[in-house]
Amino acid sequence: MKTQKDFQFQTIIFYLLLCCNGIHLSANNIGLIIAVGDYPSSTGWQKINAANDIQLVSSALSQQGFDGGLVTVLRDAEATREGILLAIQNLLEKARPGDMVYCHFSGHGQQIKDDNGDELDGYDEAIVPYDSPRNYAKGVYEGERLIRDDELGKLFKKIRKKIGASGQLIVVLDSCHSGSGTRGFAAARGTERKMADSTWISRHLIKGKKTTEEQFEAAESKKMAPMVAFFGASPDQLNFETSDQNGQLVGSLSYAFSKAFSKMGQKTTYRSLFESIRLEMALTAPRQTPQVEGALDRLVLNGNLVEQRPFFRVKYATDKGEILLEGGWLQGLTAGSVIGLYPPETTDIDKAVPLAKGTILRSKPLECVVQTDVPISNAASIYTAWAFLLEQNPGELRVNLRMLLPNGKLKSSLQDQFKVQSLLHLEEPADLILIQNGTMLEILSADEQTMAQFPVDIDEKTLSRKVLSEIRKTGQVKFLRNLASVSTDYNLSMEIIPVEINDQHVEISRIDLHNFTDTGGTLILPIGTKFKIKIQNNGAKFAYFNLLDIQPDNAFTILAPPEWDLSQSASDFGIKPGQGIELPPTFEVGKPYGQEIMKLIATDKPVDLRNIKLSGGALLRGPQNSSPLEKLFSDTFFSEGAQSRAGKVENVRAGALGVSTIGFVITK
Repeated sequence: MKTQKDFQFQTIIFYLLLCCNGIHLSANNIGLIIAVGDYPSSTGWQKINAANDIQLVSSALSQQGFDGGLVTVLRDAEATREGILLAIQNLLEKARPGDMVYCHFSGHGQQIKDDNGDELDGYDEAIVPYDSPRNYAKGVYEGERLIRDDELGKLFKKIRKKIGASGQLIVVLDSCHSGSGTRGFAAARGTERKMADSTWISRHLIKGKKTTEEQFEAAESKKMAPMVAFFGASPDQLNFETSDQNGQLVGSLSYAFSKAFSKMGQKTTYRSLFESIRLEMALTAPRQTPQVEGALDRLVLNGNLVEQRPFFRVKYATDKGEILLEGGWLQGLTAGSVIGLYPPETTDIDKAVPLAKGTILRSKPLECVVQTDVPISNAASIYTAWAFLLEQNPGELRVNLRMLLPNGKLKSSLQDQFKVQSLLHLEEPADLILIQNGTMLEILSADEQTMAQFPVDIDEKTLSRKVLSEIRKTGQVKFLRNLASVSTDYNLSMEIIPVEINDQHVEISRIDLHNFTDTGGTLILPIGTKFKIKIQNNGAKFAYFNLLDIQPDNAFTILAPPEWDLSQSASDFGIKPGQGIELPPTFEVGKPYGQEIMKLIATDKPVDLRNIKLSGGALLRGPQNSSPLEKLFSDTFFSEGAQSRAGKVENVRAGALGVSTIGFVITK
């Protein structure tokens, strides 16, 4: 008979054998981040800000349990063709069954002549290493140092086989391969210049687009790990950079992925993760459509996500009241917001007395610096405190303008007039670009879309007034697009329901929304589509709501309460918990083409934004008698109060507003 000691001895031997054979007892989260932005000038590639993506992405990975020691970073000169392939090979060697593997590329992309006939459009997609020139030169350079999707796909397949069905592979490519063209003012991650000779290019001008096939072989197998791949833009679009909360240029996909990935819940699927990414990019990069491939209905990281706490811990504190918190703008802790420090285990801050209050001075993705209102007598006691967000700063009204004018006198005159505008900055990164195109002065968006045009020969005073009006409109819509606030009490959602109506404008049938969505879930509505809007109250309390529609050209309309019918009262637009209602009008999709956004804003009391819009931002009841949303909306018109606060809008009590967003692409 075996004794208990015999069993203990056998157990020890068993575990030693597992370790000696290199078998993990628990899976790891491992990753590779490749960022190439400082391309040598000799390659002909435009320099981009890929290096800024590193902290952003690594912070989001850290938030979800990726140990920094298991995430390799390859930057610029390290990321040659050989360097990238070796790093992926090392990732393969490091991987074990059951591992979660993440692979990220920020840099340029390019299309290259298909070398095996497997592409519908005649081109392979490729990522551009540090040492790959931009231009094709027959017999000199024909793309040998590019890394094709076929080559990446084979390496990814090996990783998937090694980590097995219990593992997962996530690939993020923040680059693009082709596009509709750029004037060279904006930072775009890719080129429409193909790596092929002129004969091949002319032969493949009218081939079908690559929307019917996957870039990587992401099909599932019982023996291989499921794979999901995210792309920054569709094959016919350029991929532009955007700005983070600190005004730093970053990749639009890297930014959207990091925000969505760091906030996931336990039951998040890749489909819902992509929906969050798509909505974020609709706000920050409205001219491009992200793409996704793979096992979208799988739970992200098999559901083993880091549980997000409602509070934040103190990393460092001084007697002078300077505190470093383990939380940053990825979690909504933005500069200017107010936090409260409470005793540990506090669950209801409305009934508890804070140990101290403070304002966030500076914020990074995963940490922020807070200055308390009064010095702390005993800093050591603060280390165990729980920090809660009390007031959130929704952001600031600010427009960065780049002027590219050949006329020195006109440029100098406009600069002098712009300098007195406290919310207009002649700085980078630019929100708007002012250029002269022949006899016209043209205002471009950050991704080079024409927003307005004016004749140069009108008088300078009128010209500057028109330019300033367009700039303010851009600043307002930029702020409204990015407005975000989460509330468990006031939590509404909305749904678009396509319908058919007869000549008497009576609904005769409803159309499945899936008929208007692509494989990644992007909602695409052609001109003339009719639809209804359903509002659902998922919160705990009765809520009133306003609904804003923001067009691709920066015009916006208040749909509820409707600005075309002032007889309807704001108090009529309320909804009970658990209730769903449909707005009575039927809407019709119209021009302009592009990404349209709808913002649903829930509040505890009825709020009427229509008169504020009609009056150009005036608070008819005065600041003292106006609600937080009314004051916030008034500030977006560049009110005197907002200008006196250097663009800072007033804080909103955490949880007082619930903002939800949907977006759709308008096509012909």
